[in-house]
Amino acid sequence: MAKKNTILVKLTSTGLNAKGKPTGTYFVKRRNPKKQTEKISFRKYDPKAVADDKGNHSNDNKPGMHVLFVEKKMPNPKA
Repeated sequence: MAKKNTILVKLTSTGLNAKGKPTGTYFVKRRNPKKQTEKISFRKYDPKAVADDKGNHSNDNKPGMHVLFVEKKMPNPKA
């Protein structure tokens, strides 16, 4: 049987909640490390993120904004 070419990666949000802590929002995506050697990162909607002190979002502090999601490796379930 051939070895699988894909790995699961966890994309975690860089957004912060109202208390200034990470939101914990993430999603899982498959990636082929032979074809795509660099890590995945892109902007996506985080429903828990709020504006920071620099005013990168409106001043109403309503949750939800687009933030950068970066790749983290999933832990190996067999280990």
